Amino acid sequence: MKKKKCQKVMPRVRQPKSLRLLKSERFYIFLLIGLTFCLSLELSAQEKATSPSQDLAQLKKTAPKVYIDCGSCDLDYIKTEIPFVNYVRERKEADVHVLITTLRTGSGGREYTLTFLGQNRFAGQDDVLKYFSHQTDTEEEIRSGLTEVLKIGLMTYVNQTPISQKIRVDYRETEPAPSPVKDRWKSWVFSISTGGHFNGEQSHTHESIRGSFSANKVTPDLKFNLTLSASYSHDRYTYEDQNLESSTRSYNGSGLLVKSLGQHWSVGFFIQLHLLPTAITSYA
Repeated sequence: MKKKKCQKVMPRVRQPKSLRLLKSERFYIFLLIGLTFCLSLELSAQEKATSPSQDLAQLKKTAPKVYIDCGSCDLDYIKTEIPFVNYVRERKEADVHVLITTLRTGSGGREYTLTFLGQNRFAGQDDVLKYFSHQTDTEEEIRSGLTEVLKIGLMTYVNQTPISQKIRVDYRETEPAPSPVKDRWKSWVFSISTGGHFNGEQSHTHESIRGSFSANKVTPDLKFNLTLSASYSHDRYTYEDQNLESSTRSYNGSGLLVKSLGQHWSVGFFIQLHLLPTAITSYA
């Protein structure tokens, strides 16, 4: 007789329904966290793809179109210093037509009139600004000062476009005026110059000398200039047994006196003298 092995059968424990639901909830929670993480990575990539330079380029498209009408202005410098507008070559395409004219003042400086003419979307919005330069100003100082006034005038139109959010306004306090320096020469400037040239060879010798003197005085009310010059030259030619000598003298002078009558007017006179060269020739 074969003996049968007895196996002990353990009763199957059935998990409560609440425990099964808890595991299912965990699965959905982890799935939701994963989806949120992936979505955040995608949004971050999109933000990186939209760079600040692209954002600025979009704003630049909404900036005013400007036409600069000025024959003596440095347009390359203006475009570098004022990059927040769009420059056009045709006046009719512009939103703002800027006409710049100049007028010499009695003190020797210049008066620049900047007329802003609104067109298209800015039609009817006109303005006029002025800039004054002094006779002692350098070209760089004049160029910089004129550009600053142009920048202020354009802000009226830029402020009405989205690109204005990229504009920052700076305020510079006026520096204290330097203490006046006593001028012992009373604004007079004198100049003396001279020069000469000498050469020679067996058949020809040449020597020349020249000199000049000038006196200048410039004040807000008066401008004076006096210039005097003279020259002398001598040539000697030798051919076989004959000698030829020639001498030439010349004199020049000019004078200017201008009196200022106000901000826009002045009166004066100019005189120029020129004595014809005097030539002396002799044979020996």
